[in-house]
Amino acid sequence: MTPPYGLRCASGTSAGGASVAVTIAAAGAGSRHYLWAVTASYSAAPTGGGIATTGLVGDEIALDMGVGPEHVPLNGVPCDLNTALVVTLSAPGGAVVGKVNVFYVTRTP
Repeated sequence: MTPPYGLRCASGTSAGGASVAVTIAAAGAGSRHYLWAVTASYSAAPTGGGIATTGLVGDEIALDMGVGPEHVPLNGVPCDLNTALVVTLSAPGGAVVGKVNVFYVTRTP
């Protein structure tokens, strides 16, 4: 599927061993974000690892992952109206560093 016009990317990098959350502020009255894709990786094998989301319509997404890189195409999963989108890469443990990229668009339905 072709990425939509206005596709944006927000990124975050963890300090060694810590989780990292990328927060996209609420879309505004009458608007919503659509989650297009998530990419993530760890610098070495994590003792625990995964991706979790909040703000989506209905069920949230939770995925286990290893070293990566992981690319999760979502093709426009909608968020609730005027709600922040948060994507969290779980703490990997030790001195391992994590990086997450969140691709999204914002629209007025």
